[in-house]
Amino acid sequence: MNRYTTKHFWRMEESEEGEWVRYEEHQKLIEIYNRQYKSAHKHIAKLDNSFKKYSRHLESRLLVLFYVLMATYGVIVAKLIGWSLGL
Repeated sequence: MNRYTTKHFWRMEESEEGEWVRYEEHQKLIEIYNRQYKSAHKHIAKLDNSFKKYSRHLESRLLVLFYVLMATYGVIVAKLIGWSLGL
């Protein structure tokens, strides 16, 4: 831990670790943290947008698959009805 005289004490703040650091150093760390936070937030937003696009793509594919299966079941049921009636 760095030792400072009382004339430097007014420019210092206590860090999270309990050490006394100069206010300028503390502000620099806060600025670095804010830049990293904004960068991470932009990255997460970008990933969220790509996930939304991908989920819409999957939703449309599942809808098409549902329609194909329902049409297949409809044809099978119609053939069974026709077979049972002797048509």
